[in-house]
Amino acid sequence: MGADLFESYVGSIIASITLGVLTGLKFGAIYPLTISAVGIFAAIVGSMFVKGDEKTDPHKALKNSTYVAGIIVIIAAFLFSKMMFQNFDAAICIAVGLVAGILIGYVTEIYTSADFSHVKKIAQQSITGPATTIISGLAVGMYSTALPIIFISMAILLSYHFGGLYGIALAAVGMLRQLVIQLLLMLTGLLQIMQVVLQKCVNYLKKFVELQIN
Repeated sequence: MGADLFESYVGSIIASITLGVLTGLKFGAIYPLTISAVGIFAAIVGSMFVKGDEKTDPHKALKNSTYVAGIIVIIAAFLFSKMMFQNFDAAICIAVGLVAGILIGYVTEIYTSADFSHVKKIAQQSITGPATTIISGLAVGMYSTALPIIFISMAILLSYHFGGLYGIALAAVGMLRQLVIQLLLMLTGLLQIMQVVLQKCVNYLKKFVELQIN
């Protein structure tokens, strides 16, 4: 999954660089690269806000990191847009894509999380058999795409208004910006799991050595 997300992100960056060169903008190719670099820094800073104890809701901690990273990227987008283009049009395109990406992620959580009614209804349908479960799941899956389509359409229209085709490419960069922190958090989670497994292996090895000595 990480490779597929990375490919999408790189594709959006290459598209924005290409369109930036074709439109003849002086910093058209540098701006998306700058925002992508800031996104990496923002992801590192955002990951530092993923804290809590056993009673802390992990979803809230992850959301906080996403919001912090998003705020950093938006501030940097407006700053560099003013420096490079003498206006905020490019930054608005980045912000539109970023907000649309966060909203799509939230809608996805509503339709896939067990904390909300949609998944609970699908689970209730399983009582009457597999056929009703499949029908209910397909129905929820189909109308769950309505809001993301609306968000993407609005992002395309707004970004085209402020930046044309180049603006749409920048919106894609902003929309996919959040996957940087998602990949970082995924890697952090894998490292934590490996640390726990390694610690358990060490403990078992110590017990085995103690039994052999005794």
